[in-house]
Amino acid sequence: MSLKAFHRFFITVAILFCVWFAVAEYREFTRSGSRSAFYVSVSVGATAATLLAYFVWFLRKSKKWPMA
Repeated sequence: MSLKAFHRFFITVAILFCVWFAVAEYREFTRSGSRSAFYVSVSVGATAATLLAYFVWFLRKSKKWPMA
């Protein structure tokens, strides 16, 4: 597995984990009304969005690189 492929895999896993964790924290917020769970949910959701934007940028940038 090339470094480029590993990086795509790792970022994909990180995005999926962040989305899962944000949803889990939001469910905790709706169940308990905990403001900290809401803040964590929003923070992790923002992290997932940032990772997704980075992933799109990386895919566009890496198209110019040769496959190794």
